[in-house]
Amino acid sequence: MTEAGGIVGEFFDLKSETDADLLAMQCGDFYEFFAADAETVAEELDLKVSQKSSHGSSYPMAGVPVDDLTPYLTALVERGYRVAVADQYETDGGHAREVARVVTPGTHLETTDADAQYLAAVVEDDGTYGLAFADVTTGQFRVTDVSREDAREGLLTELYRFDPVEILPGPALRTDDQLLDRLRDRTDATFTLHATEAFAPGRARHRVREQFGAETVESVGVADSEAAVRAAGAVLSYVEETGAGLLASITRLQTHTADDHVELDATTQRNLELTETMSGERSGSLLATVDHTVTSAGRRLLAEWLTRPSGDRSTIERRGTAVGALAEAAMAREQLRETLNGAYDLERLASKAAGCSQTCDPPSRRPSDSSTRRSRRSSTGPTRRQRPISPPTSMRLSSPIRRERSPRAG
Repeated sequence: MTEAGGIVGEFFDLKSETDADLLAMQCGDFYEFFAADAETVAEELDLKVSQKSSHGSSYPMAGVPVDDLTPYLTALVERGYRVAVADQYETDGGHAREVARVVTPGTHLETTDADAQYLAAVVEDDGTYGLAFADVTTGQFRVTDVSREDAREGLLTELYRFDPVEILPGPALRTDDQLLDRLRDRTDATFTLHATEAFAPGRARHRVREQFGAETVESVGVADSEAAVRAAGAVLSYVEETGAGLLASITRLQTHTADDHVELDATTQRNLELTETMSGERSGSLLATVDHTVTSAGRRLLAEWLTRPSGDRSTIERRGTAVGALAEAAMAREQLRETLNGAYDLERLASKAAGCSQTCDPPSRRPSDSSTRRSRRSSTGPTRRQRPISPPTSMRLSSPIRRERSPRAG
């Protein structure tokens, strides 16, 4: 087969530099997909496929307008795909394109779902499970560990409660088929194999201290749990790898233990139908029944309170007093609801603003970096870099749209 050149060759160049499932490459006013990516996107999103000729060969091509990329990205990510986005910008010699970000289920800001969108990492270290949960849409970052006798059940309980959209299993868990099967049964998350070195104790500890400060790590009690630190470091590494400036919104490190709440194991949560019914439907659950909130943040907080009830008496009494006061003041309650009903989701807006502060400068002003994934083209079409096209290994899960990813080579 004749090697592709021109814009198709550039697409293959950029695709070979990322381990994403799909690549959307900006070509003027459109983001284009070529070859197998075009066929996949066309099938998933009902797009029309055309043909692009290159060096005597023809390649499938599908595209979406630049201004309409977000909803298409959202649809692909919600189906479990990891999508790299290559932006185009002008240079003195013509134009250039570079992979600016990789959008995954756990690192997608433009979600249409009001629920928390947690990215989780799970590490096993000498019988202790460390967990880290990051919601990049709100900037929340939480860590914990489970080391009791039935630690495995505790792990399942935490994952069921947080209901992550993407999970990064640590090195020791990748061959634990029994546990992975139970996790797949309890969650709809995409499983991604992140680079093994990101879970290394020394690197992870450095990454966590770099993000939150050494004093913070010590004061919240994380430093003594190597498993939790390793999970937290892996999540931060993965978020940073997306290249979307999302780390800027993650500024507060929170921990929790079994002592600060009434623990409900995964089976109990399912049987009580707290957030979904036994058949997996949200309608008919306790949350759906009592949820009269008018803001997305309020709904997320209510879900958190239901799945992790406070064990602190003063907190319970304070919440009860607030509910009682509003129950007795119908007019004030309705005025408050009317006011809040027009409120934006400030948690997510703040997270977007923080990320944009790192990435919203015009691409032409970005500093040059030899590590940046970049493919340059001038108007006269200089020779492109020759790279082997070697798609990363994919292992399909029980769902046809979920994937486990191999670590990036090198």
